[in-house]
Amino acid sequence: AAQVCRQFSATDPNNGNGLTWGILTGSGTVSSSGLWCFTPTGTGNYCVTATVSDPCGAKDTVSMCYNVTVNGPPTVNLGNDQTFDICAPQQLCVFYSVSDPNGIGDILKESVISAPAGTTLDTALNKLCFTPTQDGAYTFIVEVEDKCHATDRDTVLVTITINKPPTIAFATESSYTLL
Repeated sequence: AAQVCRQFSATDPNNGNGLTWGILTGSGTVSSSGLWCFTPTGTGNYCVTATVSDPCGAKDTVSMCYNVTVNGPPTVNLGNDQTFDICAPQQLCVFYSVSDPNGIGDILKESVISAPAGTTLDTALNKLCFTPTQDGAYTFIVEVEDKCHATDRDTVLVTITINKPPTIAFATESSYTLL
């Protein structure tokens, strides 16, 4: 996580110069000029109580808290690999789900990284659709990205078998005698 800093300020009615800051308790450091800095280690409250002193030793204290929410990456789930036996080429769809620990509104974009030509991505209904024209195994990779540019990818393999017409096979030539 990135360092967070906040500048404290104070005034001295007797003499505006020579104020010195220090930390009494809490997270991070407070410089002699009153700059409080801390590095969050996770989501939570980070608090400090600082003191300011004038050249005569008179003091005042201030407390401040920051509620930090550390971004968690989004996730995309295309589910298990799938197999379809179809009678003729037709549109097929693979449904997926997306989530984000910081809320679904944190997701900025969903995109197809790899898929057969002609694949469409419907982000409103969370589905990938395509029309296979031959047997095969088709790989789909979808990526989701949040507003902090954290990403996740998932892959699903879709195996297609298109029905073939039956064939008639005759036994080898034989002769029969009819009575």
